[in-house]
Amino acid sequence: MQPAASETNPPSPPAPSPHQAATSPTSPPAPSRWRVKVAALLGAVCAVGAAAVIPYQLALLPAVRAELPLPVPLVALVSALQSGVLFGLLAWAGLRLGASVGLGAPRLEAWAQGAPGQPLDLRALGQSFGLGFALTAVVSVVDVTWVLPAMPPPLAPLPTVGPGLGLLASIYGTVNEEVLLRLFFTTALVWLAARVFGRGDAGPPAGVYVSCIVLAAVLFGVGHLPIAAKIWALTPGVVARVVLLNATLGVAFGWLYWRRGLEHAMVAHFAADLVLHVAAPLLGVGP
Repeated sequence: MQPAASETNPPSPPAPSPHQAATSPTSPPAPSRWRVKVAALLGAVCAVGAAAVIPYQLALLPAVRAELPLPVPLVALVSALQSGVLFGLLAWAGLRLGASVGLGAPRLEAWAQGAPGQPLDLRALGQSFGLGFALTAVVSVVDVTWVLPAMPPPLAPLPTVGPGLGLLASIYGTVNEEVLLRLFFTTALVWLAARVFGRGDAGPPAGVYVSCIVLAAVLFGVGHLPIAAKIWALTPGVVARVVLLNATLGVAFGWLYWRRGLEHAMVAHFAADLVLHVAAPLLGVGP
């Protein structure tokens, strides 16, 4: 009698995650300085994003210009330098912590390590873009149709911000916010939770990832309250609108970060900003 197949053949190993598949080199791993390379790249782009968002902010809140301690070009330069260093450090920390919990930027990591990785999946990137665009469009329709009409009147007449400035501001949302809230904050939360709820080599359970994603998404919504406070009085309705609408998008970005990597979260965030900061001004809706 032949022995059962399960008695002679060991079970197949689980399929690697996108992060593992993209960063597993065929040769021994490169020294950890690859993280510095990725962090420096992200920090440089974040420096550009920090400078690019200033014209948008000044157009949206023109009264702020009079409060600036320096000329606008110098403010942009100082902001860029500070952000380049700060976000570069946050990116490095996120990459360092993410290595043990399966989170990170798999494409950028593979590039920095010189690993062959997997072919670029344009279809998956397109899906991430479509998710960000479609979800933001739905949220915007709900907001304009039912939520905005219930908002209190603005504290001052709202200026019109053109789509060009909105496109520039999208750099900040796409890169800076994703580095801060997904690569660093979500990763740090999962890493911390793994020390409490970890299951050895199995890592933290899926519920830990989901909880951390939701918490980071709520923080993403709360982070929009300071600028909202310059537009409306922060009534409970205004707070709920700002936090919930932004957190809804943040959950989607966080899910993409968890399942596909930082690059997909950035693509979805860029699509969302195109709806909010480019398409909406062109259609005359908002803020």
